[in-house]
Amino acid sequence: MRKLLLALTVFFTFPLIGLTQTEIWVEFDGVYLQKQDGLRAYGEKNNNLNGSIRPFVGIGLGKSWSMGLMGDFLSYRDREEDIPRSFPLYNPNPTEPGGQEIIGYQRVYNQAAKTNEFFSFGTFLRKDVQIGNRTALSFTLYGMKGTGENGIFEVYPEFFYTGFPGWGCANCLSVIPGPIETKFKEETWRFGVDLGFNWELNSWVEIGIKANFLEFRKQILSGYPQLTNGYYPPDWYFNYPMNYGNRIDFGSAVAREGIRVSVNLRPFSQGKGEAQ
Repeated sequence: MRKLLLALTVFFTFPLIGLTQTEIWVEFDGVYLQKQDGLRAYGEKNNNLNGSIRPFVGIGLGKSWSMGLMGDFLSYRDREEDIPRSFPLYNPNPTEPGGQEIIGYQRVYNQAAKTNEFFSFGTFLRKDVQIGNRTALSFTLYGMKGTGENGIFEVYPEFFYTGFPGWGCANCLSVIPGPIETKFKEETWRFGVDLGFNWELNSWVEIGIKANFLEFRKQILSGYPQLTNGYYPPDWYFNYPMNYGNRIDFGSAVAREGIRVSVNLRPFSQGKGEAQ
């Protein structure tokens, strides 16, 4: 993969040097999204967070097409499906005095979330459609791959179980637990189409808004063998099945990533509006 990325970088960089400067542009778009996720733990309110900055380096292909390299600095916190845990129920009057007799299990669901941050790298192809003297629509087809090594699963356990009333918290001054955290690795592939509206401020600066129209995303999550904070109940590994493996979704990513604001810099361009 590293050789492929290096080859793509060389492929795009050296032609840029030989082309006229009017064909080269740089763009940045970004978003910071925060919304209540319904996750409450011991009086604390928690939010879904998503922050993203995408740099683009493009080269013009004719009057309305361009292609180039792009990246994505992504930081997020997402609500996860509740994680079940089972506790044994013991017979208060065992048949054998002094012994423990299991008569059933109590199933408890624990709220959870995951956080991670990493950089993705990819390529894009863009089509601009002029709709006014200084306004245009843009359609961007892109593909990116990113890898994050420091993802964290957060689990807020039901600690009022009578057989295990509490355990130490590395970040607290009481026995009320943290959340419990476990690390995971993430590899994410994204392919999609962005729809943007751009307005030309002057001959070399455009501002705009973008929305992810469609996106295919595949996440590959894998776990580390060790826990990462605090003290844990002895049956953690058996009763907290973490949601590792492959995840695939397809559709609009607006709900997840929000509407992005973009700034496009064309310092050597004559401007779309003036060129007409």
